[in-house]
Amino acid sequence: MQPKLEFAAFVPTAEVFRQMRVNVAAQDLQVQFNVDPDDNGLERFITATRRQNFLCPPRPVRSFPLTEFT
Repeated sequence: MQPKLEFAAFVPTAEVFRQMRVNVAAQDLQVQFNVDPDDNGLERFITATRRQNFLCPPRPVRSFPLTEFT
């Protein structure tokens, strides 16, 4: 059995998610401080065996857009 990493993230756009990934990788700091790429970050320890991407539609086009307010 292998440990699993599961998470859910709600971000407004794919661009925000992309920018978040870039910031987490800290590649700019890796270059600035001359860090060996093999010693930088956690992504080298994570292998994605499968991915599931779900898009949450904007509130006005959801089936029940105001349910949480009732």
